[in-house]
Amino acid sequence: IYFAGAVKQYAAFDRAPADIEAAHACLDDQVPARDIFVADARHMSFAVDGAYDLILCGGGRIDEFTEDDRRRVLEEVRRVAKEGAWFCFSSRNLQSLKPGQGSGAVDLLRRLRRRLLMAAANGHLARLCHQPSAMLVDEDSGYRMPVYYSTPNAQVRALKELGFHDIRVF
Repeated sequence: IYFAGAVKQYAAFDRAPADIEAAHACLDDQVPARDIFVADARHMSFAVDGAYDLILCGGGRIDEFTEDDRRRVLEEVRRVAKEGAWFCFSSRNLQSLKPGQGSGAVDLLRRLRRRLLMAAANGHLARLCHQPSAMLVDEDSGYRMPVYYSTPNAQVRALKELGFHDIRVF
């Protein structure tokens, strides 16, 4: 919604029909209904090559894909992106699961609780945290659906292999 008024062409999509219905209800005619639809990021057949200046994949949705399917998503992003386009996405950081310093007792307890729950749901978590990527179940899915975690370095390598450049990690 934040970009809709500033762009000539807009497309918002998700694989989940319920999420698309919710988006239609939430946007209250601020974006034409035809621009919000059910589609799969692995196959963006609605878009021609080089169609978009900005591609935003929010909410860690890219992490719902396996490593192979994630690669297909990134290949599609490259295909539909104009030269010099921005691609922004959020992703789960495998390094966030390593024990670390908190910014106080409450933060430290919160991180410890999360780590204990993740370790219980994902056997050998300590070993998995030393890999470049792993499929893990986490709190976002109620510890039911595996999602993709990677280190920032592994993510940057994967993006470079696919031809992305000027990569910044925040």
